Amino acid sequence: SVFINNSLCSFIHDSCMLWIPLANPVISDSMVNSVIYYHGMADSIESANGIYCKRVDSLAQWITYSFSEPFTARAWFPCKQDLNDKADSARICITVDSHLKAGSNGILYSIDTLPENKVKYCWKTHHPIEYYLIFFAVSDYAEYNIYAHPAGYPDSVLIQNYIYKPPEILSYYKEQIDYSKGLMEMFSNLFILYPYCDEKYGHCMAPLGGGMEHQTMTTLCLFSLPLTAHEFSHQWFGNLVTCSSWQDIWINEGFGSYSEYLTAQYFQSQWHADVLMDFVQTVALEMDTGSIYVPLEQINNPSRIFSWKLTYKKGAAIIHMLRYMLNNDSVFFQSLRNFLTAFANSTASGDDFKNILEATSGIDFDEFFQQWYYGEGYPKYTVNWYFSNDTLYISLDQFTTGSTPFFKLPVEIKIFSGTTDTIIRLEHTINYQIFSISYPYQPDSIQIDPGKWLVKKVISVTNNKLPEYHNLDYMVYPNPADNFINIIFKKSGSNNIIRMKNINGQLIFEQKISNKQVQIDVSYLPAGLYILEVFYAGSRHYQKIIIL
Repeated sequence: SVFINNSLCSFIHDSCMLWIPLANPVISDSMVNSVIYYHGMADSIESANGIYCKRVDSLAQWITYSFSEPFTARAWFPCKQDLNDKADSARICITVDSHLKAGSNGILYSIDTLPENKVKYCWKTHHPIEYYLIFFAVSDYAEYNIYAHPAGYPDSVLIQNYIYKPPEILSYYKEQIDYSKGLMEMFSNLFILYPYCDEKYGHCMAPLGGGMEHQTMTTLCLFSLPLTAHEFSHQWFGNLVTCSSWQDIWINEGFGSYSEYLTAQYFQSQWHADVLMDFVQTVALEMDTGSIYVPLEQINNPSRIFSWKLTYKKGAAIIHMLRYMLNNDSVFFQSLRNFLTAFANSTASGDDFKNILEATSGIDFDEFFQQWYYGEGYPKYTVNWYFSNDTLYISLDQFTTGSTPFFKLPVEIKIFSGTTDTIIRLEHTINYQIFSISYPYQPDSIQIDPGKWLVKKVISVTNNKLPEYHNLDYMVYPNPADNFINIIFKKSGSNNIIRMKNINGQLIFEQKISNKQVQIDVSYLPAGLYILEVFYAGSRHYQKIIIL
């Protein structure tokens, strides 16, 4: 039955939707009180019913718990299943046998004794909350509580843990659980103050795969630093600020996954962080195609939404790359704080984060997001270098695996010379690009991306003589060519002109060049022999070009 403002109403229940026609119009912005009574077993929705009852055989312990992300909250309680309309608060009451405990969101404000050896746990949160973050977990739990003291909060914050009953469980996981105190203090320092200090944080153990970041009380299958940190960070990225659509799940899971790296870096050591990022990038490289942004046609597919390789690992990897592009940790973390502040208790998209990043840094990231967030694949580099007359020449050629034709990125090069090494950063803006660097030592070798910031593969690094300047004036590279040719002049000049003609003398194109370097698209030309005519410094030169 359904009551609206204490009056019994008719209703229509069809295809998991409850329609309640109102007898009288409701004034905009007025309060409406609805009470819905229901019972029975939840129907299966997308192969899950939102509530699970499982036995941990090794402990002989049963656990009943809810799991609603992304679409199954409606299977077990009436709700508006809309990411962009958070509930402004919630009260969750669970009646159980008296020897059991029931965990949920917010503050446990009462445990009421009922007849027939029952108790009612009543939890209440006063913070806005997404439908899928409302939860409960019931079992014969033991309780273990600790307190954190994040900077900027005048009181201690309760970390309330419901763990499996056998005493050896606490002995085994106590150190890992205690890390939660330091994690709250660390994330409050790196991000903003823990958003739910006035309520609590905590954990309920349950036999699910991994963890689920239920607001103020995460559900976990076990305690480990990466998993605990990942779910804890969701209190900021995912709970305080939630993705505005499942296409932008990166707002939740990309940042949650990158928080594992931050935890390794600030909580353990840079070595731990490097090992973790190497694994993250290795997993991301297993996907030659597919974008981090979830395509619209896949929006109802949980497996695609929560793609381990794209959403989690590549999602974390591009945040690492954004940090590299900024090349300034102060700006990077200020961007995170500005984003969390601007969209607190609301929802945001990938573009919303990009806009905050641009406003904070003053850098345009449109191209980066088109290539890495909406685009597919990653670059593969072939590199050639040559040293002559105190000048190091480096050519960078790039091939891509997905729909993105070229990834415009700064590329760091480490130069080894005897006991000396130097890192330089090259702005790779066009393919087949040649850089000339004044360098006083004979290099022994070079390394691409020594800091392992980029999602990429290096096919080869060779030491071969590069094409020489024609008549000491200009260089054409590559020749033969298939997609592009690059023309590099020793000096820029307003009167430099290039013309391309076929073997019959017909003009293909003509272009005036004022920069020292230009890239010409020849991918549309039929294979064959062409003549390049170059006007440089008052002289005319001719060169044969082979198009493959």
